[in-house]
Amino acid sequence: ELVVTEDDFEIVYGCTTSNACNYNSDATDDDGSCIPSGCMEPDACNYNALAECDGEVCDYTCCPGPGCCSVGMFWDYELEQCMNYETCREDLDGDGVIGISDLMELLSSFGTMCEEPETGEFTCGDPMNYHGYDYATVQIGEQCWFAENLRTSFYLNGDSVAIVEGNSDWLALANDDSGAMVAYENTEENSAVFGTLYNGYAVLDNRKLCPLNWKVPSDSDWQDLELNLGMSTCELNSESWRGATENIGTRLKVDAANSPSWNGSNTTLWSGLPAGYRHPAGGYNSLGSITLFWSQGLVDGANPLYDYLFARQLNTYQAGVKREREMALRGFSVRCLRD
Repeated sequence: ELVVTEDDFEIVYGCTTSNACNYNSDATDDDGSCIPSGCMEPDACNYNALAECDGEVCDYTCCPGPGCCSVGMFWDYELEQCMNYETCREDLDGDGVIGISDLMELLSSFGTMCEEPETGEFTCGDPMNYHGYDYATVQIGEQCWFAENLRTSFYLNGDSVAIVEGNSDWLALANDDSGAMVAYENTEENSAVFGTLYNGYAVLDNRKLCPLNWKVPSDSDWQDLELNLGMSTCELNSESWRGATENIGTRLKVDAANSPSWNGSNTTLWSGLPAGYRHPAGGYNSLGSITLFWSQGLVDGANPLYDYLFARQLNTYQAGVKREREMALRGFSVRCLRD
């Protein structure tokens, strides 16, 4: 009778995933040490933020994105297609040469009355399309706000915002002041409901997060909103909870009938959601009870080694709005304001 024992097999522990950086072809049992590989270029469509070595050819053909269109073309966000740069408008017949036929075509329309072009002016309250998504907007006083949190993965110029999921990678962003974004707990379902969390460096980036003619609000822009909702000028510059008597926070939060729900009244239709936030070290906290929003501009902070920005906090337990200085390494929500 054949008896098989453990002594008949040599167990070799190591990484058994064939496309990992440290794949061990001799390993018989996976020890959980695999280091992921993939495309490491942030601008690529298939960028893998967790990859530590190249393991896949980077793809730059997705739209919108920096590699979407061919040479001599650009991405038109309104038409959602690649368009040719017009370098020779007088070439009316499109043959690449300005000639007699172009002149004859122009003369054939001589004396024709031109129609008035459609202005297509934006009115606050209309949806604002940005990178393929329609954002609700709301007028409060003289300001026009997004009525939902930003979720784009692109800067205004089409460059990608780096998606950084790993905790140590998130913390390391302070080394070169790199902008980054992430869905709460790396779950796209959370991003679809609550929007995306951005670090402060993405807000400060010169490529800009918000659409053309929109901006991330400054601290004074937030104060204008708070004044419009009745906040006392005595409280305005305080770095604490303010505006509780006027229920400003309550009026900015969604109500119990909303999905997802919160404990606000939303009489402003600003529709604040309890989106949670990300710690400087990468952990997540307070989905369902707290939200924080960035403001534009660096300020002095408690630790001179780090960068700080003003932020606004709403939470379940307060009727007001908190004004506070926060490290740029944190991940908060963003609202855009008409410039």
